[in-house]
Amino acid sequence: MSNNFFQFKQFKVLNPENGLKVTTDACLLGALAVLKNAQNILDIGAGSGVITLMLAQNHLNANIKAIEIDSDVSEIAIQNIQNSKFNNQIEWIQNDFLKHVFNSSFDLIVCNPPYYSNYLKSEDVFKNRYIHNTSLDFNELLKKISFILEDKGQFWCILPFFEMQNFEVLAQNHGLFPQSIIQVFNKPEKPFRKVVCFVQYHQQVKEKQLLLYHTNQQINEDFKQLMSDFYLD
Repeated sequence: MSNNFFQFKQFKVLNPENGLKVTTDACLLGALAVLKNAQNILDIGAGSGVITLMLAQNHLNANIKAIEIDSDVSEIAIQNIQNSKFNNQIEWIQNDFLKHVFNSSFDLIVCNPPYYSNYLKSEDVFKNRYIHNTSLDFNELLKKISFILEDKGQFWCILPFFEMQNFEVLAQNHGLFPQSIIQVFNKPEKPFRKVVCFVQYHQQVKEKQLLLYHTNQQINEDFKQLMSDFYLD
């Protein structure tokens, strides 16, 4: 990794000093959201395109749409995608997800949404855009996802523990139910994130935990294995 880009095994992502950074959240979601034989995939709030590119690497036969509201960030993402070998399977859309009209449904949808509602904002404009949900209403987000998701499709999302608790309630109001829940711990006993796969039918929920780092800062083997196709050794 340099000051200018984050190098993955099969692509690289611009990583400017003053701008949208590659995050662990994005990498976790990109690696975990896998659906065998997925044909049409949507990345909502795609940011710099890192999740989009990870989805492309894991779903080589899929058509992928990525939508991002911010024009400045879209310029960075378009460069990342055009400079990758996955360019031909990705369509970039610079628009508001809630306003955009899609001409197809999707069997895999992913979203790494902004989540803070009542927290002080920092001086970093890019950071504020991507952690404060001032322009993306969760209820409207889920309503539209339930409309464009295929009957047997999957919707994957990552949020902090406390935000996901409310998000799951809203999701069920729109007919989206947890199929699997992954509790992510940055360190032992330190809650970090929840990654949830939602489907449009009730079933027994599969739950597991994923530890990222041990107390001595050493990477956990399960996390290392999860990212082995993406992170450089």
